[in-house]
Amino acid sequence: MTPARRVAYLGAVALAAAVLACAYAGWGSPHAWAPFALAAGVAVSEIAVVHLAFGRQRWSFSCTDGAIGAALVFATGSWTVVAVVVGVLVAQTVRRQPRLKVWFNVAQFAASTGVAAAFSHWLGGGLYGASAGMGWFWLLNHGLVAGAVAFTSGRRLRGLLWASAPMSALHTAGNTSVGLLAAWLALNAPLGLLGLLVPMALLWWSYDQQTRRAAEIHARYLINGERTCIDCHKGIAHELPDMTGIEPGWQAPPEMRGERSSWHDDREAMRTYLANVRVNK
Repeated sequence: MTPARRVAYLGAVALAAAVLACAYAGWGSPHAWAPFALAAGVAVSEIAVVHLAFGRQRWSFSCTDGAIGAALVFATGSWTVVAVVVGVLVAQTVRRQPRLKVWFNVAQFAASTGVAAAFSHWLGGGLYGASAGMGWFWLLNHGLVAGAVAFTSGRRLRGLLWASAPMSALHTAGNTSVGLLAAWLALNAPLGLLGLLVPMALLWWSYDQQTRRAAEIHARYLINGERTCIDCHKGIAHELPDMTGIEPGWQAPPEMRGERSSWHDDREAMRTYLANVRVNK
């Protein structure tokens, strides 16, 4: 069985779990505008995702779990699953993600939100129910993502679960805390919500600027050969490692392959090609 088919089957299992959770939780009794608001919030959050690199791991940060946690405070039920699925589907379509990724991400969020809604419903909702439900949201979401990565990369599932658990839990806890605080303010002191807008916007902007700045620096100095990774990251490595016998991690593009007059020509051609590559900001 191919890795892609395994991921597709994992998504099917997740979707089945979402259906069972929704059947237990019921639709709930949200306000008429709540599903539309949650779907819009999830769509915006998933479109405005921020990517950060920590060591060899690349993380994608969004506020989706915070929006789900806030929604569960107002009303439990499967309405949250429907709204989240619509929001994720819209965001994935806008970002033009591959079909398999769209399928898995929709199923992943559906299952995680469904379990969170069911557990929150069982506990009677409110802040306590939403907090506990989001704990299950993280657990299932983290497990599904690790399973998909294990299928596609061939790495051991246990190692993936433990390696990324701290950062994943911290991200979910932080976003959920903001979402729960926003829900409490909306119920008890609506004007206090204005106090969350500025720090949240600044936080997202700082992360976004960090990724843009890194891309600009790489394009300016790495591609044309003015600097190396070590020049800027001397605290990480002070000299090049011994790469004897290790295959290079890149290959020349097809139009540059073939016989050349000298190694110098190859190097200059590669630099010219990379310097013309468009950097997406």
